[in-house]
Amino acid sequence: MDPKPKDLPRIRAFFALRKFSSAVQSDVLADGTIAARFDVPVSQPVQLSDELAVQRPLLWSAFQKAADGEPLPPFADDGGNPLDVKVTIEGHAAVIAYRDRRWRFPYAAFRSSQPSRRLAILDQYLSQHTLAIAQRARLETLLAQPDYSDGDFMTAIGLLSASPESFAASLREKASTGQFSMSDVLSRPPEYWDNLTATLVSSATLADFISHELAEERRARITQDPARALVMISLTFGSPPLVPRDLFKDVSPESLLDGMNRLSKLDDPFALCGAFDVCADRAADDPRFIAAGGQLLKKVFGDMKRLETTLDVYAAIFVITTAYFAEHGTLRRKPVYWRRLVAASHAALVLRTLGAGNLETEPLLTWAFRVKGQPYFLSTFNEFRDEPRWRPDWIVPRYLIADAYGRAFGSCRRFTAGELPPGWQDPIALARAWIEENKLQLTALFPALLEGARQAHILTIEELNQTAGTEVVGLFKKLVEHPSMDKLIMLTPVIRNLGCPPDAVGAVFKVVSSLRGETATADQDVVDAGLSLAADIAAQNLDGALGDLVAEISIERSLSGEQPQSLAKVVFILLECAAAHEDQEEARTMLARRLENLAFLRPPSELGNLLDLLLSLQSLDEPLAERLGRAVATARLGLPRIAA
Repeated sequence: MDPKPKDLPRIRAFFALRKFSSAVQSDVLADGTIAARFDVPVSQPVQLSDELAVQRPLLWSAFQKAADGEPLPPFADDGGNPLDVKVTIEGHAAVIAYRDRRWRFPYAAFRSSQPSRRLAILDQYLSQHTLAIAQRARLETLLAQPDYSDGDFMTAIGLLSASPESFAASLREKASTGQFSMSDVLSRPPEYWDNLTATLVSSATLADFISHELAEERRARITQDPARALVMISLTFGSPPLVPRDLFKDVSPESLLDGMNRLSKLDDPFALCGAFDVCADRAADDPRFIAAGGQLLKKVFGDMKRLETTLDVYAAIFVITTAYFAEHGTLRRKPVYWRRLVAASHAALVLRTLGAGNLETEPLLTWAFRVKGQPYFLSTFNEFRDEPRWRPDWIVPRYLIADAYGRAFGSCRRFTAGELPPGWQDPIALARAWIEENKLQLTALFPALLEGARQAHILTIEELNQTAGTEVVGLFKKLVEHPSMDKLIMLTPVIRNLGCPPDAVGAVFKVVSSLRGETATADQDVVDAGLSLAADIAAQNLDGALGDLVAEISIERSLSGEQPQSLAKVVFILLECAAAHEDQEEARTMLARRLENLAFLRPPSELGNLLDLLLSLQSLDEPLAERLGRAVATARLGLPRIAA
């Protein structure tokens, strides 16, 4: 029997659906659009248990009736026999009870048919959950609609579930089972990242973002609930400039102290350091902040071994989140500063949720480097054009501890040594002893995790007299007068902290040039350190000539000597050197050519690793990917036959 013309579209739809798995068919038909258009009969059971399955329309109706205080629709089994199912509303959730079982459905109360009721539930929800201004406005508009549909309900659930508190609750529940994966930590709706910090509108730099979008978001949160706002805002305290002391000046001491007390119970060292800075700012006017500050310091530095394991978790989550953003088709187009701020804030929230790790087993950071180290390092070095002052290898706990100590010590400098409150002295002394034992005094002065932005002006040697003193100026003058690798290496911590004066870059050029004649005799570790530092200087000073020289010598040295330079180190230096050129298109073209040369020159046994690096770079940088074709092809051609 021939089908009727009017049935053809429906038949085609059935034919197309049969090409997919049952899971894909279910996803395609889930929202009802395709089913309604082609008149496809769809059953949408929600299987609560082996003995209880409820059709989705009936479940939605039950949620609506319960939320509005109306009689529930009748529940029945497949044979039409009535079932004693009860549905009650608890906050924003609905709870289904059947026999001795209970199932909780978050956000089900928002299925109410009454706009006023939905908005009232939203107000209650927002007293315990954090949503960005734009997301709150979007939800309010959606929930106020008189013709609120099932599709609107699903959209609302998506927005509501994107709060940081919802993520933390979900992660905590999965962690309690011991069965959660990387996707549970990273797979978030796009709105989540805005709710964690603020919605990016137009700010091109972190300083602009702090002054505009972030400040507006923070003011709104402080107005709603100052104590809770401090706890949530402190997730973004990844560096000192992100601590909004001025915004808290008009907040009552009682609210601030309440927030400090809540924070002191959490594992989040940088949030605690930022809150301590607020305490140090208020301590002179209110002695209660002295006690609160001591409590915060004790939480951070009272157990240095625990601090190390805590920051191992923080660092690991930052690494995998940074790599996730770099590989994400949409998020990688966001500014570097925004991605790093959000990654640091997310790491802080995961740390608060999971707590400290255990370094006696495999450190979590070791695992993170193993699974996502390559995209993390490549993307960070590839972004040195925008953020050249913070290095990706500084993410290890010992550097982060030095960062935390430097921040806390800086806050204490509001008091002289003799005036430092007694409750603050022991934690600071404990931290200082650890820093001195590990020889990290100068490291404590390095740029913080979110202070990697290029300096608007790098001081000359004479200008350094005003900030760094005559000893530092003397070291730079000696380098200029008698350039040598030893003198350059000696200045490493100063250059990492303050940058290299423009009038000393010529001396660095001479030091690097001298390496061409020392290939066989120079100490490889010293040369590696010198080339890495010179590449940093080239990137920070936008000195293309120095960058080109460092890149050429790195390639040359990587092919000679008894201990050739690590392949990954060479690629990282080439990325840094590319950041030294102001013309990005020219820099990418030159970088691609150098990577192609590297593929020609490295031994076949290393080309598999090089190919992995090249393919990873292609996935991280679309404009560069177009230029890497020849380098990828060259690496593939040179592979040993079995590897190929």
